Order: sequence, then structure tokens, then C-alpha cells
Amino acid sequence: MNNSRLKDVTMILITHDRSHFLARSLAYYSEMNAACKIIIADSSGSKHAAENKVLVEKFNSCGLDIEYRHLEDANKEVDALAHFLSCAIKVVDAANLVTTPYTLLAPDDDFFILDAIEKSIQFLDENVDYVCCQGRQIEFFLKRRLANNDFIWKPLLPFRLPEARSDDPVERLHYMLERYKDAYYAVYRTNAFRRIFGEIQRCPLDVIFVEALHRALAGILGKTKVLDVLYFIRQSASDSNSMGFDHSQLLYKNLFQKMCLVHEVIGRWLCEYGGVERERAETLAHFYTNRFVNWKPDWAVVPPVAVPISRFKSYIKHLLPAKSIAWINQRRSWIRERYEKKIQRKLLVKQYSKLLGMYPIQFMKIRELVIKSDIVVPINTDRWKEL
Repeated sequence: MNNSRLKDVTMILITHDRSHFLARSLAYYSEMNAACKIIIADSSGSKHAAENKVLVEKFNSCGLDIEYRHLEDANKEVDALAHFLSCAIKVVDAANLVTTPYTLLAPDDDFFILDAIEKSIQFLDENVDYVCCQGRQIEFFLKRRLANNDFIWKPLLPFRLPEARSDDPVERLHYMLERYKDAYYAVYRTNAFRRIFGEIQRCPLDVIFVEALHRALAGILGKTKVLDVLYFIRQSASDSNSMGFDHSQLLYKNLFQKMCLVHEVIGRWLCEYGGVERERAETLAHFYTNRFVNWKPDWAVVPPVAVPISRFKSYIKHLLPAKSIAWINQRRSWIRERYEKKIQRKLLVKQYSKLLGMYPIQFMKIRELVIKSDIVVPINTDRWKEL
């Protein structure tokens, strides 16, 4: 694989008490002959840290360029907020060692497509007004009850990826916070990456507010791009944050203090980097902070699609043998909505099947590593019940 452009990016690979995931991840990048610099930002306890050091020595001897950084998370059993803050601290610590023009944050249980990273770097080279770039995402899980631990993938419906292309930082901010959009693992310009995480490090926020603040600050700094290529494949897991905390329980803890902090940071960044007047910046920061807190996730979000009326009528006729005309007429709008969602999901599956077909070798290697490692995690079935 020709991945010479990967020398322009540093991958900060974060891990915490999951040496089994780290081993699988490093094995994948070794098989793909990744030419990028990898900095492992580890906050594991002594047992996993020792195992991780052995892994680093092993894969460095196999051709990878890995630098290991360990910041033990002494507060992990005390306070979840301190734990999330320490995660930002270890990322900033690793970012200070980066010497390449681009930086990529990577969790230990995901697989990035190297060709897509190269295309992201090329796009950023050619478009100086963009602050980050990424591609599409696929999510998978294993089911032990199926034969041979079947590798099952799903389109990543809940997360719409952000592509804020406006020249106005306020419009970009609006788009980034309009609905949950995941820009955490995009390829960033290193200066922007350090600036964003340097600010996050100074904010005692839990992961929910950190992700919202991260999106907001990225949108203020510059435009964001999503390429129509498969960018990374992630494993669906209830413990995928490697922290063991229920994020939903943290949202309303010290809510007012967190809102005030996010309000202050967004307002200040709009003034400093967006060129917005102080009074307007304060008003906008107040609006978007409240908008985020009152936002409700919609796990059934799918792109709108036009369904021909003839196909809908055929679907109605299909129901007639089992249901009366009166029953159908009473529920006509509900039936149409259900049918449209069914068609939308089929289109999504077709779209993501095309993405997977772009990189068959990488996909098969990921499948082989995942099944071989036999890391089967509990799945949040509520998330997939509508799919």
C-alpha cells in the first residue's frame, strides 16, 4: 500500500485498561504497513500499562513507529469528571509531541482506513480554509450465539457527520450544534487540534459536554469536510468509551456550572477566532448552550427520501388481504411513515455496502482480527431495535 502521505500525520491512539483492544489495533496497522507516527496516550493501571509497553516493543520491531506515553489515571475510582478531564490531559500531553502538520485522534477499538486518511490529508492541503476532514463510518458487532462469531455491521445511523462549509463562523457553529455530529476522530491541522484540546483541558466537563464543545470550537475555527469514502470502522460496545461510566447520568450533574463554562468558552472563541462583536457573541453563546442542553437524541434519524406514490399504493394493496380498508384508512399516515423509513433503510444499506466494497482487503483483515481476538462485548440492543 502506498501510504507515503501518512508521514504528514500523527495518530494519537488513546487507551485505558484495554490492552486486548490495543493489541488488536496495532496488529491491524502493522498488517496495513502504516507509515504514520503513532503516539499511544495511555492512562491504564499498572497491569495493563506493563502489557502495553510489551506491545509497543513488539510492534516497533515489526516496522511501526510508536512512541509510548503513560499518565496513570489516579482519580478513576473517585470521580468520573476527573477521569474525563485526565483523558483530555493525556491527549494534550501527546499533542505537544506532534511534529507533523496533521493530527488524528484514534480510540483503541476502531480501525481507520489508511487510504481515506491520505485523501483527507490531500483535501486539507488543497483547501486551507478547512480545519478538519474525514469520511464515512461503519459500526459492527459480534454475536456469540451465531456460527463462527458472525461479523455483523450496521450503517452508523445515529451520527450525522458534520460538513460545515460556510464562510461565516456563526453559521458553522449553528450547523455543528444543530444535531449530534461526530467530528472527534477527523484529521485535524495540528495547530487547530492543540488549540481545541488545550481549551478542553482547562474545562472540568464530562464527556457529553466535551464532545459538544469540541464540535463548536472546530466549527468556529474553520470549515469541516466529509469525503464520500469509508474512513473508519468501529466496534459497537457498551464499554466503548473504556471508562465504565454511564454518560446519561452525568448530563444533569452540576448542569448550571457546566452550562456557564460552555457559554463562556463559546462566547470568547466567537470573539477571538470568529470576529464576532462581544455582545452578539454572548447572545449566541447563550442560545447555543441552551439549544444543546435541550436537544433530544433521535436514534432513528435517516436522510429524507422521495418515495413514489405508486410504490406506496402497492404496499397498501399488499396489506389488504390481512387488514380491512377501514383499518388502513385510519392509519394511512402511520403506514406511509413506516414504509418510507423501510425504503430509507434499504437505501442506506445499499450506500454502505458500496463503501465497504471500496476496501475489501482492509475489511477482510479487520474481520479476521476481530474474530481471532474474540472480543465479544454486550450490545445495547435498544439502539438497533428500529433497524
